[in-house]
Amino acid sequence: MQQRRFQLNCAASGAPIEPTPPITWTDWPARRQPTRSAVAVAVIVAVVVAIVPLDAWLAVVGAVVLVISTSEALLPTRYRLTDSGVQIVRPFTRSTAAWSRFQGFTATEDGFVLLGAGSRPTLRRLRTVQLRAPLDGERVAHRLAQHLGAPCAS
Repeated sequence: MQQRRFQLNCAASGAPIEPTPPITWTDWPARRQPTRSAVAVAVIVAVVVAIVPLDAWLAVVGAVVLVISTSEALLPTRYRLTDSGVQIVRPFTRSTAAWSRFQGFTATEDGFVLLGAGSRPTLRRLRTVQLRAPLDGERVAHRLAQHLGAPCAS
């Protein structure tokens, strides 16, 4: 009951509690680096063609393994920054991380790195996330600073 009164008081005080609209963008490394992507695809095709005479099923399995292992570099990744955290959607995976999982961020040439929080170096490394090529880097940096503080020195 008291919580309900508090919410009504907040609304009545003129301080609207509105969520910040999410920032969403898609990065497709194959579009940014077409030559590198063409070479990767050529290598995958060459490996599959070389294996087909030995065993067709092995060639199919090899193709699937190679495509999945290079999907981060060849296929699009969608990023979304919300009030609750970061969401990263790739063709074969989806991950969501709360802001509390990070201790800060730093800018790089092709985006930002969210530095993982944790008591052990291995845990920090596992929680670190790279956000590649945002369309509006300044707006993304502002949102990251809202949740994680000023950028760390790189």
